[in-house]
Formats: sequence, structure tokens, C-alpha cells
Amino acid sequence: MHTAVERHVKLLLSRLEPWKSGRRYLNFTESRADPCSIFPEKSYDRLQRLKAAYDPGELFLANHCIPPAGC
Repeated sequence: MHTAVERHVKLLLSRLEPWKSGRRYLNFTESRADPCSIFPEKSYDRLQRLKAAYDPGELFLANHCIPPAGC
């Protein structure tokens, strides 16, 4: 099932390619993606600072991991 879903996600993304903006919408990012493509630069920088302050050991992980600032 996982393989079929991945194949269809890739197919969908390839069909939508002409309208690609270079940004991704977090709720529609089904597979691993660079978090820089999801969050605006200021937001990403703030999230990195928060991650460094509250989760420097990276206990909380997801498909779109944000490294702590300074890493």
C-alpha cells in the first residue's frame, strides 16, 4: 500500500509541476521535504531558535525536521 501511495503522490506532483511555486503547504507534504520550502525564512529562523531553546536534543522529530539554531 505504501509503495502505491508514494507512486501516486509522485504522479500527482509531476502533473502539478507547471504551477509549482517553489513552496510547499505543510498539510499537503506527504513525504519528506526540506522545511525551508514549507516555512518563510523569518518563520524558519524563529522555529530554529525555539527548537534550540526547547528541544536542543531533538527529542521531537517529524518528516519535516527543523534543526536547532547553531547546528
